[in-house]
Amino acid sequence: MKLTVEQGHLAAAVGYAARSLPARPPIPVLAGLLLDATDDRLRVSAFDYEVSADTSCPATVTENGRALISGRLLSDIIGTVRGDVHLELTGARMLLRAGAARFTLPTLPLEEYPALPDPGATAGTLAGPALAEAVAQVACAVGKDEALPVLTGIGLRHDNKTGTLTLYATDRYRFAVRTLAWKDADLTDCTAVIPAKALTDAAKATADDTTVDLALPTGSSGLFVVRSENHTT
Repeated sequence: MKLTVEQGHLAAAVGYAARSLPARPPIPVLAGLLLDATDDRLRVSAFDYEVSADTSCPATVTENGRALISGRLLSDIIGTVRGDVHLELTGARMLLRAGAARFTLPTLPLEEYPALPDPGATAGTLAGPALAEAVAQVACAVGKDEALPVLTGIGLRHDNKTGTLTLYATDRYRFAVRTLAWKDADLTDCTAVIPAKALTDAAKATADDTTVDLALPTGSSGLFVVRSENHTT
């Protein structure tokens, strides 16, 4: 694995994926970010068995390859360097160069890292700003009581007849609701409750995107997916 990537692009990709890293990972590899360099793109992913974040950025890839690096360590380093960043995997070490700065980062065992979940088929499409605004409007009523975990989420309801997606939240004292018309929503009526923090982070990350695809849990799938051109949560 050997590549060159602009610092701003790498910082944005690492920052997006690192938000999904657990504060106290149950196993050490879940503290890592998966770097996958292929065909002039660098893919950066994180997964903690509950939330996955997957993004990519342009890069000049000399050698394709994959590596698992401590997410916190990589985030701290990328925030301090400027200019083009050169990454090269040498054995169990990742060499990082940027200007006069040189870093050697240990890698985590790649074979122990879990496979990312299959994002599934798109259920419908919304404008990025509209989704971010709707999530922010209902998030104010999300409950804080962990003893009632369902109230710490944001509910979603698709109405096939009207072609709308309704977002709602309540903490038993307040109730916030927002209904949006969405495109290509060809599925039966369904509902789901999504962890509020994960949904809020995903909506913020795609707030500037023209369109955002959503995949709602249907049938045997228990996954909710927010997907834009370069980001998937």
